[in-house]
Amino acid sequence: MLTDGQVDRFSRQILLREVGGSGQEELLAACVRVERLDEAGRALALWLARSGIGALSLPPDRSPAPARDAAGLLLASDAGRPLVDAVRERLSFHAPDLAFRSAWTVESDGIPGGPEGALALVRRILRA
Repeated sequence: MLTDGQVDRFSRQILLREVGGSGQEELLAACVRVERLDEAGRALALWLARSGIGALSLPPDRSPAPARDAAGLLLASDAGRPLVDAVRERLSFHAPDLAFRSAWTVESDGIPGGPEGALALVRRILRA
């Protein structure tokens, strides 16, 4: 069941006949594994977080966060921090209900990782 805050946050997509409340609930119940935290992976994670995905599985990338982020997720103050920590903090800002799961324990439910997985999930919801 969607909370009042979630209905407010996702009202535009809930109004879409193809998504509706049940599709949004399915998104909130889903977990997507993001394979890499490069620019494409960070952009994907941000898009999924803002769309209302329930959980993300991120790789344990402890490399330093870049000073510039074309994906639009990280701030300049994140430069040098462990990348996965900076990404989690910024995603939590955009999606306070987002859960994080270990990259090594999540079952994919037949959905591939990366952009293909995100598209597969959206297509599955739109067909429901």
